[in-house]
Amino acid sequence: MRRIYPGLETLRRGEHLEISGRHYMMIPGEIKIGDLCIGERNTGPHAKIINEISKDGSIYYPSDNSYPYDYFEWIKVKEI
Repeated sequence: MRRIYPGLETLRRGEHLEISGRHYMMIPGEIKIGDLCIGERNTGPHAKIINEISKDGSIYYPSDNSYPYDYFEWIKVKEI
């Protein structure tokens, strides 16, 4: 069963996403440490800076030490 992430799907369609009054759009490229990304799981989308990536590249850790997400639960973005 595939999880549905409404915020990430919005970004993948090329639309902007609003979170707490800020607007984001997806940008191309591999996610690296220091990148601004939108992560989404069961609590909705969150804008986070990536602080650490697991050695195998499967888990991305945000800089605020909140819950780490799997790689497919993140999209690299820029604020617009």
